[in-house]
Amino acid sequence: MWAAATFALSIFRSFVALVRSRQDQALVELALRQQLAIYARRHRPPRLSPLDRAFWVALVRLWPRWKKALVIVKPDTVTRWHREGFRRYWPSISTPGPGRPRISDETRDLILRMATENGWRARKIQGELSTLGIRVSLATISRYLPKIKPDPKSQQRWITFLRNRRDVISAMDFLVVPTLHFRLLYVWFAIDHGRRRVLSFDVTAWWVSQQLREAFSHAPLHRFLIYDNDAIFCEAIAEVIEALGLHPQRTTLQSPWQNGTAERFVGHRSSGAPRSCVGAERGSPETAAPGIHRVLQSRARSLLDRRLAGRALARNETVK
Repeated sequence: MWAAATFALSIFRSFVALVRSRQDQALVELALRQQLAIYARRHRPPRLSPLDRAFWVALVRLWPRWKKALVIVKPDTVTRWHREGFRRYWPSISTPGPGRPRISDETRDLILRMATENGWRARKIQGELSTLGIRVSLATISRYLPKIKPDPKSQQRWITFLRNRRDVISAMDFLVVPTLHFRLLYVWFAIDHGRRRVLSFDVTAWWVSQQLREAFSHAPLHRFLIYDNDAIFCEAIAEVIEALGLHPQRTTLQSPWQNGTAERFVGHRSSGAPRSCVGAERGSPETAAPGIHRVLQSRARSLLDRRLAGRALARNETVK
């Protein structure tokens, strides 16, 4: 009985091979011959060289049905090789370029004069310079402004605001998710401060105003929405937020701690690649959405677990 079932299964597999296209059949033979060459080596168990790993990394990008021909290792192992390859690929695309051209000494002296004589900050100075026909970014202006010691009272007021209103505060930001094809997807998300719950997200979130309407249009429970100084969060976005019944709260320049919940959720690092890769056929954002949702929920759960663990540790220290 077992022999008959094995024979029938082999016949079925042969029939599937007959209806394959020439390209698929050639890729199947290439994958099987490569694995046979690994088994033919003297090492027991067979050892895979970096060239063998590179072969499967390249095959995954060319052939969607690569898992059916994989025998020597598990598919999760090839996915791990993808992540290792992306960690090596990430520094090459993260190398800083030449940057913006240096501003003239006259413009720099003018910035210092406006700041010292009038007490203006970066946004006001940028508006005044634009009226004079001088276009300078906020980051460049902030670099040449005289340093001002932070007011402890203002910091305490913001911390008190976050602590007292956390149940009605939400935040939004962007994160970058790499695919198995080494493509970067920019994801907009909104997160609840109280429970660290993902309220909404979108993979192709260039139309932020539309995403805000979809996330907060139905009787929102939140009253405040915190966001940073990203150029995409312009004045039109603030008007949309106010139209939805929320109070827009923009953080100050170079103050990521004011939007700490979203920043910790993103988990940006100064170096290295993102820790999670999402598989998508041909890097399509629509097919990547379920994988990105799993990434977001896992990050939210880990963030909440760390918060609860910190509270428990604080209670133990207080008891002692």
